[in-house]
Amino acid sequence: MSNPVRVPEDLVVPGVLFAQGGIQPGIARTALVQDTGVYAVPMYSWRSINDYDSLDNAAGTPGTDDLAIVGGTFGTDHPTLQVEDLAGGGTAVEYARTEIILPAEYVGAASVILRVRAGCLTQACAVDCSVSLTAHSVDKDNTVSAQLATAPAGVDMNSTTFADFDFAITATNLEAGEILDVKIGIDADNTGGDATETIPCIGAVDLRCGVKG
Repeated sequence: MSNPVRVPEDLVVPGVLFAQGGIQPGIARTALVQDTGVYAVPMYSWRSINDYDSLDNAAGTPGTDDLAIVGGTFGTDHPTLQVEDLAGGGTAVEYARTEIILPAEYVGAASVILRVRAGCLTQACAVDCSVSLTAHSVDKDNTVSAQLATAPAGVDMNSTTFADFDFAITATNLEAGEILDVKIGIDADNTGGDATETIPCIGAVDLRCGVKG
């Protein structure tokens, strides 16, 4: 370093600062401004609640207590998690499970929210329909933490207008690289419903968390 220019006070650059030779020392992640990172949870990552260890994705046809990944038609609709058609009446309580990893840029103990977008296709259920979510952090010794979703009980999704439902996760002991073991569920009751298609559906799940970088 020859003839460096030293600025003993604050330096304000009203224009763009170009550092062609790089910045030394580098900027620590902790020095960056915290923001909210949004990370989609791909539909293909969801698996059968009872047969997770087979590494099979959630069944293409829902049933018993498993939600199904329904691929849809490319160019027309996208993959979703669905309950079977409850047209003509019927009930369903079905789940799917996945692991969600907090990214490297996650700030330890910062806010963690799992946002679920859900609704009913064609017609809402005659009685009710709700979506629920529970989560545990993985201790990596064949044990998990206590349940972390602060409001895991089902919330009303019984509408043909899809909406976002936020499930906050207790983040006190969470850090970057943490694995969350997550179960999502739909509890639907179309008892007395007519013959119109009635399919409760989860259209997307996103991880939203405090990040730097």
